[in-house]
Amino acid sequence: MRKNLLIAIFIAFIVFISNVNFSFGVYLTPIQRAKDVKNQVEKRVREETEEVYQIQQEIEKEVKEGAPTTLIATPPVVTENQQKVKEFVREQFKNMGENHRSRVANMVQNLLRNSERWEKENPGIGKEVREIAREQQRIMERNEASLKKIEKRNRFIKFLIGANYREIKKTRLEIENYKKEIEKLEKIKESLNNEEDKKIIDEQINVLNQEIQKVEDFLNNEEKRFSLFGWLFKRIFK
Repeated sequence: MRKNLLIAIFIAFIVFISNVNFSFGVYLTPIQRAKDVKNQVEKRVREETEEVYQIQQEIEKEVKEGAPTTLIATPPVVTENQQKVKEFVREQFKNMGENHRSRVANMVQNLLRNSERWEKENPGIGKEVREIAREQQRIMERNEASLKKIEKRNRFIKFLIGANYREIKKTRLEIENYKKEIEKLEKIKESLNNEEDKKIIDEQINVLNQEIQKVEDFLNNEEKRFSLFGWLFKRIFK
């Protein structure tokens, strides 16, 4: 009962601020806010339309290549394929926080394992690699916490006020920290003489770059979700 009351109060607050001439750095009139919402809806419709068109083109291509004629892109078939695309995207980003931790942890272990040998062959380098690996571990732990908060946001809250923009902003800042650590690894690689060691560093850099891309794709996917007042909260945490 108390929880329902709090939700009702929160919704009333959102409705209230939506009808007041609020300003967060930029003064927004009710007409301007309405235009923003209208533009977001139109953008989402365009994206969905383009997605349907692409699926239709793929199906028509399959038919030309000899697929059964029953696969011609009628509206029900397109809708089914569109749903499959959405399910695929959701599966790609499922448990993002835990998967991120697992992939980065493996990379950190590889660096730590090789750092001992590098320390013997190149005094000072092993210690520097260990420091980089530990910093990546700390960044990963902060990212994992933020990604889980983004994932666990209630669907209704997402529809009402959008994604967790506070945690998205924090994660993007941590991504920049990852990139700084990559630059340090690049410098270490150049100081190594053994080509096999350079290859090991390159592999770890590639793993981290791929992980950065996965996280950025996840954040972009969260940000583009339609919501009623997400545009307002996005301005607050921009």
